[in-house]
Amino acid sequence: MHQAAKNELFSAAKESVHELLKDWLMVPEGPEKKLSADASARIQRLFFELIKQKDPYELANQIVRLKNACIDVKPMISAKDSDGRTILHLAASCGYVQSCALIMDEYARTGGHVKELIREKDNAGGTALHRAAWYGYTQCCELILEKYAKEGGDAKELLSMKSNGGKTPLDNAKCNSYIQTCALLMEKGAAFDAGKA
Repeated sequence: MHQAAKNELFSAAKESVHELLKDWLMVPEGPEKKLSADASARIQRLFFELIKQKDPYELANQIVRLKNACIDVKPMISAKDSDGRTILHLAASCGYVQSCALIMDEYARTGGHVKELIREKDNAGGTALHRAAWYGYTQCCELILEKYAKEGGDAKELLSMKSNGGKTPLDNAKCNSYIQTCALLMEKGAAFDAGKA
């Protein structure tokens, strides 16, 4: 697909969500004030498109707009694309530290268990930590590990999780010679040979 067509689709998705928010704010408070499945799907598509378009600031803006309108963003954050990735996977893959923080904070604010979101695996069996380590995004790795520990998770458990190919996050960082990322993961408790059969 040409860039102009992608930009047009992206603009249409943003405008669609803008209209949805205007309609939402007109509905009086009450138990019937719930997003339709179509509306949720439109927001999910926008979130994924914002990450793919490498626009973490607009992602943050849209999440804040939804939050201010009292829309529960938890289902949109935990939704997966065709490769089984959540927006946390995608943000970690791009090294968007602030977006990762916002995604996890908003998920927690709406009653979601951040530990479970962090442990979510994509179709290749990778977590968001696997993705950040693969691309050498040390700060993203550190943030994910900190949030996991804050939720009562054991960093060593997360660091020892293996993808479908038997790789740990440390193995991913080693594959691409990301020395700083390897150092951080080992400092946090990753075993150097954890991915070996």
